[in-house]
Amino acid sequence: MCRLAADGLGKPEIAHRLVLSVRTAENHLQRWYQKLGVRGPA
Repeated sequence: MCRLAADGLGKPEIAHRLVLSVRTAENHLQRWYQKLGVRGPA
């Protein structure tokens, strides 16, 4: 998921590729951003 975000995909595209809801993708990404100490995608 983080790799897809780093490759420039948006949350809807990530959710579609991973067969998740957009909200679920947002939640997972937010947790990863917190663990990595970043605010969000650059």
